[in-house]
Amino acid sequence: MKNKILSIVFIILSILFYQTAIAQKSVICLAERINQRTSFDTNYFYISRGLADNYYYWDNGKTPYIKFFNGSKGLQEKTKNIAKQWEQCANIHFQFVDEGPSNIRISFTDDGYIYSAIGTYANLFAPDKTTMVIDTSDFKNLQANVLHLFGHALGLQDEVYAPQNGVNWEVVKLEKFFNTSKVETDKQGFINKYATNFANNLKYDEQSIMLAPIPKIYTKNKKAFQLNKIISQGDKKLIAILYPKKDIVYRNLKAKPSLQFFDLKMVRKNGFSFFPIFDFNNICSRTYVYFSIVLVNKSGEPIKTANEDYNMNKQIGTCTETVFIQSNFKGINRNKL
Repeated sequence: MKNKILSIVFIILSILFYQTAIAQKSVICLAERINQRTSFDTNYFYISRGLADNYYYWDNGKTPYIKFFNGSKGLQEKTKNIAKQWEQCANIHFQFVDEGPSNIRISFTDDGYIYSAIGTYANLFAPDKTTMVIDTSDFKNLQANVLHLFGHALGLQDEVYAPQNGVNWEVVKLEKFFNTSKVETDKQGFINKYATNFANNLKYDEQSIMLAPIPKIYTKNKKAFQLNKIISQGDKKLIAILYPKKDIVYRNLKAKPSLQFFDLKMVRKNGFSFFPIFDFNNICSRTYVYFSIVLVNKSGEPIKTANEDYNMNKQIGTCTETVFIQSNFKGINRNKL
């Protein structure tokens, strides 16, 4: 009888230990949120990482070259097959190479985190630096990890659903993770992406492959977010807009995109920031919108400048661009800048 009780206790402890071990295999996605601006900020050029396409998307139909830094042949082949699921939804083609130039470089680790540079931001990494880290501590999650990371590689950001004041982090545990991990990322940039509600398609998709994993050990309310394992219908719709298999030819459109401008807000803080208030009805798949601003005097004449900064045809001004996907945008910058 005593032996039977001991056996039962041993089984229970084994189950608890197994469940704990499984829980410890949770990974965290350290891809940082990249701000997408529709304002003119005189500080922008000095505090940001560098200038590039606002949304970091590849050209439609592009073939990014991908190289593995490690991993067995079997693991590499499985990763290739999983990644190519995105090609079925988008006009993009992945070319895996063993040598020569590459845009995306993959390393496999079991350090408890996954990471990918967002889209073409990978091109800013040195040729010998990893741009994507795939965790292999639990092979059951390989498909989820790979699809999520290649979504980042295509320019998609994390599908973040957070309360208005952000995730309530267990700061000490999060600090310990950053201090002990081998990750090279901007810790504050990672935390900031959870500071506001944000989603790829402006509407939260709980089925999205881009739902970022957050292990419960890092949140005070012990609420965890798990990776999904397949590309959702929302993901497919969005990626088809960003990388359409059939481009919309602007000149052939009967009804063209329209923008209605209402006002311009100016904010002075460490320089001047200008926020245009407008509606934009975009019927195209993906539209680059260019904004320019020139300062004028009371008579409406452009103010001349010889300074090379903020110089537009020898006038004080600047310009920027942003990207809008297919949608009807109302009152941009009217209530919240």
